[in-house]
Amino acid sequence: MRIISWNANGKFREKFSFILNGAADIYVIQECENPEISNSDEYIEFASNYYWVGENQYYGLGIFAKNNVKLELMDLDAKGLRYFIPVNVNDDFNLLYVWTNPDMDGTKTSYYPKEITKYYEEHKDSGFFNEDMIICGDFNCDVRLKGSHAKNVMK
Repeated sequence: MRIISWNANGKFREKFSFILNGAADIYVIQECENPEISNSDEYIEFASNYYWVGENQYYGLGIFAKNNVKLELMDLDAKGLRYFIPVNVNDDFNLLYVWTNPDMDGTKTSYYPKEITKYYEEHKDSGFFNEDMIICGDFNCDVRLKGSHAKNVMK
């Protein structure tokens, strides 16, 4: 199974055809439009098997799969954390799709590195996090963290 993750930086309905050459079974896309509001027939057809979350209909988190791929949304409460899509794929493995983009109490304070660890702490006993799991997406952090990002890395 091939999975492609990409931060589309908006207007995914105009860009998705470029990633189709990757012949993925699953595409996990940050900063993409909600297919429900699209007027692009091609994008709607591409998004025939998907889950999408977001507060802004033009910049959300989407997981799109070929029609022969079974995506089952797992019932895991995000506990106020944003942009997590937990699915089971083909009754075979779990996939957590992440876009760490927090808004803590409306302050817009950056706690990016903590988002995934908070999600894990909330659900570590659920059985979702197991050896047959993939986590992918945009974590908005890297080894060059500085300032507010660096002090929020959980050790």
